[in-house]
Amino acid sequence: MLSVGLSRLVKHIVVFVSLGLCFGLSAYVGISLTRDGGRIAAVWVPNAILLCVLLRAKRSHYVPLIATCFASNIVANVAVGDSVSIAFLMSSINVVEVTVALLLLNYFKVLRPNFAEYREIGVFALTSVAACSVSAICAAIIISGTLRVELSGVFWEWFRADALGLLIVTPAMTILFDAWCRRHKLTQAMLVEGVLVIAIGTTVSVYTFWQTKFPFLFLDAPIVLLYAFRLGSFGNAIAILNLAIVASVATTYGHGPINLVRGDLSEKLFVLQVFLASSFAIGLPIAALLRSKRLAEDRFRQIAELSPVGIFRRSSTGELRYANVAFWDKVGSREELAQSLFWKNLSQMPRGKNEFAVFQKSSGRTIRVRSQTIDNENGDDDGILGAVIDITTETASQKRLAEAKRTFETLSDLSPAGIFRTAADGTCTYVNRAWEKLAGIDAFCAIGKGWIRSLHPDDRERVVNMWHAATGHGQAYADEFRFVHASGSVRWAAVMARPEKRSDDNVVAYVGVAVDITDRKATEEKLLEARRLADHAAASKAQFLANMSHEIRTPMNGVLGFAQVLAEEDLTEPQRRMVELIVHSGKSMLDLLNDILDVSKMESGKLTLAPEAIDVREQIGATVEGLRALAQSKDIALTCDFGNAVPSIIKIDPLRLRQILNNVIGNAIKFTDEGSVSIYVSLDKSVTSDQLKIRVTDTGVGIAPEKLEKIFGYFEQADAGVTNRFGGTGLGLAITKNLVAGFGGSVEVQSGVGSGSTFNIRLPIVQTQDDVGSIACCESGTDDREIRSVQTSLRLLVAEDNEINALVLQSMLARLGLEATVVGNGIEVLKHVDKAQEAGEPFDLVLMDLRMPEMDGFEATRRLRQNGYSAEVLPIVALTANSFADDIEACLKVGMQAHLAKPLEFSKLKRALADFGQCARQGVRRPNAMNERLTLAYEAQRDRMFDNLELSLQSPSGFNAHNLLNDMHQLSGTAAYFGEPELGEACRRGEAALRRLSGAELEEELKQLLAFQRVSR
Repeated sequence: MLSVGLSRLVKHIVVFVSLGLCFGLSAYVGISLTRDGGRIAAVWVPNAILLCVLLRAKRSHYVPLIATCFASNIVANVAVGDSVSIAFLMSSINVVEVTVALLLLNYFKVLRPNFAEYREIGVFALTSVAACSVSAICAAIIISGTLRVELSGVFWEWFRADALGLLIVTPAMTILFDAWCRRHKLTQAMLVEGVLVIAIGTTVSVYTFWQTKFPFLFLDAPIVLLYAFRLGSFGNAIAILNLAIVASVATTYGHGPINLVRGDLSEKLFVLQVFLASSFAIGLPIAALLRSKRLAEDRFRQIAELSPVGIFRRSSTGELRYANVAFWDKVGSREELAQSLFWKNLSQMPRGKNEFAVFQKSSGRTIRVRSQTIDNENGDDDGILGAVIDITTETASQKRLAEAKRTFETLSDLSPAGIFRTAADGTCTYVNRAWEKLAGIDAFCAIGKGWIRSLHPDDRERVVNMWHAATGHGQAYADEFRFVHASGSVRWAAVMARPEKRSDDNVVAYVGVAVDITDRKATEEKLLEARRLADHAAASKAQFLANMSHEIRTPMNGVLGFAQVLAEEDLTEPQRRMVELIVHSGKSMLDLLNDILDVSKMESGKLTLAPEAIDVREQIGATVEGLRALAQSKDIALTCDFGNAVPSIIKIDPLRLRQILNNVIGNAIKFTDEGSVSIYVSLDKSVTSDQLKIRVTDTGVGIAPEKLEKIFGYFEQADAGVTNRFGGTGLGLAITKNLVAGFGGSVEVQSGVGSGSTFNIRLPIVQTQDDVGSIACCESGTDDREIRSVQTSLRLLVAEDNEINALVLQSMLARLGLEATVVGNGIEVLKHVDKAQEAGEPFDLVLMDLRMPEMDGFEATRRLRQNGYSAEVLPIVALTANSFADDIEACLKVGMQAHLAKPLEFSKLKRALADFGQCARQGVRRPNAMNERLTLAYEAQRDRMFDNLELSLQSPSGFNAHNLLNDMHQLSGTAAYFGEPELGEACRRGEAALRRLSGAELEEELKQLLAFQRVSR
């Protein structure tokens, strides 16, 4: 590796030294031969030699090469007698000239010029002139200032000497160097031709320059052209060097036409340089032109030979002048060509450009001939230039394409679905007959954007926007819209379209189908209407059940309320027994009502669960204890056990859990006459979730295996005998199954006739470590908590619009030693609360009815909370006939603290007061004047209703319809309490008539109601 590097270094040193010697010697000779009192050489070749070397050297060698020649130039200048400073300055100017030339060539991107190209020849010539101008200006400034000579004269002498050198020597030497590098491409014929041309040229040059009698310089111009025509730019360079050598030797020895020039040797050498430069300028462009022509011809032949198209040229006489390989592949041999029909008919084709004809060969192949007549320089016919293309495959493809198109159109026309195709921009290009039938317009009218006119006006803008958005982004399209026919009929279409894409993923078209869905839309409309009617019926049913609940609970509130008040009186044992039966029957009726409402919510899908953290052991235990009295009444053992793995705290809806347990355990007790009912609670762990398993086992009558599924249906029991014997509606287990399903659990039963039953209930649970908070709903517990001592200063506000309900509540409160302020709507609540607060005697608790005129309990509660009455300052307990979980949740959301369901139970009212009112003096009784007050209130309301009714019949425009409706509504639910059930029913009919009827029908109904006036009074 070291020897290779050393040899390379030695090689470079030899090159640099050789160049330096060559540069210095040529500089010394140039100055010595032409220096006759002046400083500037007549002929300056060194810069041309250096530039030639630099044009073919590596850029990394520029600096050492220039530095070597710079030093050699200084030595040569000193050798001819210049001072060191002058030698340094002159050498620097030469370096500037060469550097400028390099920079300009690099700027024009011809740092390695090819002297066979016009542009590069011109760029080099301009660059040489510019570089010599710069160096001549520098030399003129220095020399004129030093030698006291004319500046313009110095500039011209320097410029012509350097420019002639660069323009002649550099191109010639560069061409010869490139030719030497390509010497391996020379053939023997090329060598023979070159030697012959050089011999002829040398002979003519010697004759021209060895005689001095005649100025035969013009004889060398044809010789230069001969070199250029036969040998190209290389020959031109040889010619110039040949002329330069012969002319220089002859002129030096006093021979040749140059010596006819008057002047010294420098003048004669200048004329010689001009002659050589002009000769070079003549030959070099011609050589470049000939080279370009040969290259063009070569490239044409290469392209023609590579072309799959047959190319030929035929003379005007019918002679084939040129044909490429593809031509013979298509036409066969010359004999076949001469006999072919297309060759014979070619001369008969009309003159002009791009004429073509199709011929069928005997071999069965089809060819297409495209020809163009050509003229010579005189405008006469010079033959035909043509191309032969084999279109056999193309013709077959076109036939197959035409067949495929016919097949597609046939299938498309037979298709029951509309088919269409569009351009990439979405404009329609094709539709089939089914599409025309669906859209109501023909294909001609649909092409382009004409299809838009057939769209329904209500759909047009949307469809067009969606279609443009899809085609603009190259996306698929799907939509349903309507077409309007000329007859006015409307057809629905389901349209789908997909983009056609090339291999480069660019969209070229869209293809789609349109299906007639008019019948489907009509069916959907019917189904939607049926669903709307069903939803309306379900809503009406739900509203009816809600109203029924409210209407039933309102009179039941009076029944149970009065019964509970009556139970507190001193009654005989038979009387007490009858009162207890009234209370029990009322509660049974309420349970049935709740079951019916649960069924309604389940059917409408509105039954919701509200899970919360509870103590599951306590909840289940409390539920079982609540049923123990029923079991003891039948002398049945009731037990409840828990597995060790059962957690204490879980998240579940406690209300629905108790409902499930009450239904299943209550059923077990009901259908068991002797034996026991046992409950076992355990925890089943699985990979997906933990499940609470509740097993209820009884020793009752049992169920036949084939009827096990039947018991979970609505209003279903095992058989009629069971219904007759044990009673019941058959809703409990149906509700249980739906509730368990709502939890995501399951319920199973194993039973046999006479062997009892076992119910297994599985409920998914979420264990939690949260503490169980107190349950706000007063209904949630059945435990008998101790009621704290009554505060005699407790102030209560009751909001109740039904006068009878208000009196029942006041009667219950009186049993607890309490009094209350009663108002009839939410507006009055706000007024009384603010007035009490201003007086310094604020209320301790509000019992708030939810359904009141003018302002209901929800809005009143919201207003109170917004006005700053917090739950700590003023607790609010709801009074309502609706007692479901979502009703309770709605009350809590608006800011209430608890919920009491109507009919009110005395025990639950006491718990609410204990929780939120902190009542005092529990059990203190006041004189019972409530029954008389109730009767007086009832009679006043009844008389007011009759007075208003009579006024409405006498003067229809002068009565208060709102007050009449309100009185009728309240009396319809309370009249039976006071021994007038017929009046209550008549009020109910009158209320309905007043809401629905008018005219004579209404008047007749009201007269029937007025007939009760005499009986009641």
